[in-house]
Amino acid sequence: HNANQLIAQAELVKAIVSEIYQNKKETNSNAESIRNLDKRVSCLEKSSGASLNRMPVYEQLAECVTPEQVEEMKARVKAIRKSPMKIWGKFNKHFRISRYRHLPQSKFQEAMEWLQNIEHDPRF
Repeated sequence: HNANQLIAQAELVKAIVSEIYQNKKETNSNAESIRNLDKRVSCLEKSSGASLNRMPVYEQLAECVTPEQVEEMKARVKAIRKSPMKIWGKFNKHFRISRYRHLPQSKFQEAMEWLQNIEHDPRF
C-alpha cells in the first residue's frame, strides 16, 4: 500500500516538474516574442514620421540624439521647474517627433535653445 502511494506521489511530482519545465519554455518564448515586438514598435515609432510626413526625409535618416544628450535635455527640463509633461508635449510638437529621444542630433543645439527660451515663457 505504501509503495503504491509513493509511486503515485513520484508520478505526481514528475508531472508537476514537467509542467513547470513546459511553462518555463513558454515563458522564455513569450519573453523573446515581447522583445521582438518591442523592437518592431520602436522601429515603427521612429519611422512613423516618414509615413506621416512629419519630418523631412534627411532628418528621419539622421541619427537620434545620444543618451548623454537626452540626459542633458532632461536636466534642462527639470531645471525649468514647470510642468515637464507640458514641456515635453510642446517640445515634441515643435520638433515634429513622437518622442524626445527621436530628436535628430542635427537639431540638438536648437532644442537646447528652445528649452532655454521656454523657461522664460509665461505660457508655461
